[in-house]
Amino acid sequence: MRYGMMTLLAGAALLAPVQAAAQSLADRVSSAPADATVRFTFESRPGVCGNGENISMRGDSDGAVTVRGRTYSGWRDDCTEGPVQMEIRRSSNRITDARARVGGDPRTGGTDLGSVDPEAAVTFLLSADVLTAADSRAADRMVFAAVLANTESWPGLLRVARTRGLSSGARKSAVFWLAQAAGDRATEGLTSIVGDDSDEIEVRKHAVFALSQIRSDDTLDALMDIARTNAEPEIRRNAMFWLGQTDDPRVIAFFEEILRG
Repeated sequence: MRYGMMTLLAGAALLAPVQAAAQSLADRVSSAPADATVRFTFESRPGVCGNGENISMRGDSDGAVTVRGRTYSGWRDDCTEGPVQMEIRRSSNRITDARARVGGDPRTGGTDLGSVDPEAAVTFLLSADVLTAADSRAADRMVFAAVLANTESWPGLLRVARTRGLSSGARKSAVFWLAQAAGDRATEGLTSIVGDDSDEIEVRKHAVFALSQIRSDDTLDALMDIARTNAEPEIRRNAMFWLGQTDDPRVIAFFEEILRG
């Protein structure tokens, strides 16, 4: 009898992780108390570090560091590499705040889901249902957190950028980080957003800006085409402005062509 009970207990202990893995991260977060803080961690991509408050991302080519969208030269002295510690605050089943942390002392309290797979974290953070259930600032921070994960996030970012039912803040954030995460691969998706005349103009302008940050031959071609042919004057002016920030010979020739009529 005792042996049979021990066998059952051992089987239950082995089964628990399997059941947890079978549940989506969204299900696990939803299963936490409706008014509570939920935490989980996931592996950060190379070059991500933090001091418990600020998060930095090292550039691949020039050693620059982007801290929440602002670029500085050189590494921060107090930057520690490590997993992303994600904190989700819920109230009445709505996400009222979200914070990603790297480095610093771990937070305690609330419901801790432990370490999760980076791909599962990105799927959760960029889920349309999850972002819809989040306040605007929280959604913006969740989009940013997805970029930190050690997995390919740009397909999910493109999906968020194209989802009109989401807040414009989340969509603009996705557009910006799409350019950072995907580089040249984002050109086609961003161009399609700019060219959609029925979409929000602020999101489309943000896509123009994102294209200007990629700095490749393809994106220059796309920006020049937008400046020539887009039906919306404000979008054309926006493309012209960002083209004016480069001294590429092709852009100079383009402006000469425009001025000559």
